[in-house]
Amino acid sequence: MLDSNSSKDYSWRHLSYHNFYQVVDVVVEDIQSLVWVATGKAKRRLKGNQLEKLTYSVEKLIRDSLSVVVGSGRIPNCPIAKSKMRYEGDREDHRLTYDIFIKRAYKGMIELGYLYEAEVGFNDRNPSKSKFSKSRLTRYRAEAKLINLFSKRDQKVFPVILPQKLFKPLIVQEKVKTKEGGSKKVRLDFEQSDHTKRLSNNLKVINEALRRSWYDLEITNEELKRLQRKLTSKDRRDQGADYTLDFSQRSLSRVFNDICFETGGRFYNGWWQNIPKEYRANIIIDGKPTVEFDYSTIHPTILYIKEGLKPPEDAYSQIINDNFNGLNVEKHGLRSLLKSAFNAMLNSKKPMSNPPKGIKPSDFGLKWSEVSSAILRTHSSIAHHFYSDAGRKLQKIDSEIAEIVLLHFAKRNIPILPVHDSFIMHHHFDKELSQMMHKAFRLVVGGIIDIDQKLIRRLPSLPNTNYAEDSIQDVVDLLAQGYMQRETKFYEMQSLRPNEVQNIANG
Repeated sequence: MLDSNSSKDYSWRHLSYHNFYQVVDVVVEDIQSLVWVATGKAKRRLKGNQLEKLTYSVEKLIRDSLSVVVGSGRIPNCPIAKSKMRYEGDREDHRLTYDIFIKRAYKGMIELGYLYEAEVGFNDRNPSKSKFSKSRLTRYRAEAKLINLFSKRDQKVFPVILPQKLFKPLIVQEKVKTKEGGSKKVRLDFEQSDHTKRLSNNLKVINEALRRSWYDLEITNEELKRLQRKLTSKDRRDQGADYTLDFSQRSLSRVFNDICFETGGRFYNGWWQNIPKEYRANIIIDGKPTVEFDYSTIHPTILYIKEGLKPPEDAYSQIINDNFNGLNVEKHGLRSLLKSAFNAMLNSKKPMSNPPKGIKPSDFGLKWSEVSSAILRTHSSIAHHFYSDAGRKLQKIDSEIAEIVLLHFAKRNIPILPVHDSFIMHHHFDKELSQMMHKAFRLVVGGIIDIDQKLIRRLPSLPNTNYAEDSIQDVVDLLAQGYMQRETKFYEMQSLRPNEVQNIANG
């Protein structure tokens, strides 16, 4: 464990994260002094700009591998791209270079025993169009030697004590085909303008409000372990959906699909957007329970209003009523399938002869042709929007609505968590949230829409949080839960002032 009485001068940027940067310095020095097994010699010590890149590379490896450590037991693996091509030409982060990030920092930390390479990645050169690509990035994880550089208490709250990952507020990306027949997302450069500056400034206001509060899942440590296993299960990875829960991801980016900023624009990067729906009812903000409201059938409603027509009461259930009412199947499941099919048809640029990935009409005894024909028949008034790539333009509209809602609360430093067209916030603001969602929709679209409160059953946590009624053991059990420990540490760090942090750093 590091001595907290370091004599190093820590600047304002370190804030409460001084122990993290002390660890970075220790690891960087170990890499600089490492006698490499392959050569039996130490490499030339890096200086100046190259030393800065090494330090930045080590920061990233430590932050990424430890920010996902949210409890004892199994340490989750992190992905890393080791291909030299990923660090050449136009890349996302020019501070990461193959020679320093991979060959020096990553391989050095593995040789020193700070990291462990758990799975070797590979490239699927013959991906099937009907299945998810089998390509996988290399996976690594933090070893005990790295974890033990932090205090026992800090080891329980890594997502709180580690600096947030650096991110770009505005991202433009498009999906392109690869030579192997698959596809990948490529980021595009765009010119700064008054419009992009306004988008960035608004996002800054929203993120500043988010940073002032702590969001967590009010579930037991055991339930959190189950969630982590579920998010990184083989089934999810086989489907191309592999995600590790990282509570430190509390800032948002907006992702557009064209350099003119006319499509896409939704808010991404928040950890709460990637957990299964059944867990969202257990989200707490500053230790308080939350509510979630969403727009009912938002994209069909927008399309009907834009055509000057009255939207159906439920665009997806109407398809069942018109076409499959006699079908002896579970209606809720069929509605979910029709909703996914409806949106897939809006997002596609051309008619699809086969069902999109993840949509299985055969589960209900149907063919894709029957499903798509039923959707076109019921919604003939807006049928010209299907197979026209209209979905990306609709995302731009719902992102503009979301921006208005988020800014309304952020300007008063009230945190609100977006999940595309739904919003999660402190239960006290339920009426104001509903009213603001109606107002934002009218401002952007010019019509009315139904708003639903999500009635998702909360997963069991510790039943009693009233200390006056709890036994001593109840209180001990509660305080041992990860969400309580992370929240307590967050409040401690928020209470520190720059001069206090400087005193801590200087001993």
